[in-house]
Amino acid sequence: MKLFLRSHASIDSTLYGERWKKLVGLFLFGLSMSFTLLGEVQAQTTRESWIVFRSDRDGNDEIYIMDANGRQVRQLTHTLPSVALEPAWSPDGRKIAFVSGQWKTDIYIMDADGDNIRRLTNDPATDRAPSWSPDGREIVFLSNRSGHSGIYVMGVDGKNVRNLSNHPGDGFPSWSPDGRSIAFDSTREGNRDIYVMDADGGNVRRLTFHPEVDAFPAWSPDSRKMAFVRGLQGIFVMNADGTDPHRIIESGEDPVWSPDGTRIAFATNRLGSHDIYVTDLEGKTLLQLTKDPGYDAQPDWFDPTLPRPVSVKGKRPVLWGRIKQSSR
Repeated sequence: MKLFLRSHASIDSTLYGERWKKLVGLFLFGLSMSFTLLGEVQAQTTRESWIVFRSDRDGNDEIYIMDANGRQVRQLTHTLPSVALEPAWSPDGRKIAFVSGQWKTDIYIMDADGDNIRRLTNDPATDRAPSWSPDGREIVFLSNRSGHSGIYVMGVDGKNVRNLSNHPGDGFPSWSPDGRSIAFDSTREGNRDIYVMDADGGNVRRLTFHPEVDAFPAWSPDSRKMAFVRGLQGIFVMNADGTDPHRIIESGEDPVWSPDGTRIAFATNRLGSHDIYVTDLEGKTLLQLTKDPGYDAQPDWFDPTLPRPVSVKGKRPVLWGRIKQSSR
């Protein structure tokens, strides 16, 4: 028997409530198949465009990579008896941050080919959900080292850890590509909604005011829009100031933008297995990238021909994941 962390699909009900738990359950029964599935259509990407993701297709949660057409799949980590989750590309595409552990997780980085793994955090608490600063010098992350969840930032060497927020309902930080802001979700005013703060932790603003759970914020490459998940309603896109929220797909989780800002990759189990898909911003076409009976999730997208912007300074709700017992 071993213990392993299940991430976005096994959400602690004490943090999300019964509505979010219900959402995951509906996903498992394949909620919504009302969009055109173009499984055989080629994604309009260059061969240099790569998606890193998490999968348990070998029996253990590990980090994999594939091209943006769902081909050339390769396993990057081999962490058994631990797990590897929540991969995040560095802005230059040379490194990948991820979390790994058994009873609790820490944050690691590795080269894009899986070599040179280095541990960044080694705290008795659980550290997770890494998101890079656009200049590649820092990583914002989630930790319960203060006794409850909070948002922290550290250097890429794991040093100079600083607390940006200390509210028990804060979770899932995402650093804006322009370097100025960090989006996150929080229950600090009761319902779980999307918030944004300056990169130094100041000037916190609430962006969504909906009775459903709003979570998983993801910035567009130009920092002008965000994708997020709204309860049972699906994946939405809104302006960075919270205006014009509109649905693009009826079910899914872990949204991430394509580097050119024209599509969104996400995970869902609409066909009976949990796989990674890509949709356009109108939700009119749907391309299935993975077709494995395992659990594929948490994509992050990088294209070296479309470099991410550099900061002009002056990273799957608090997803601790449920520790689950398995005989695998």
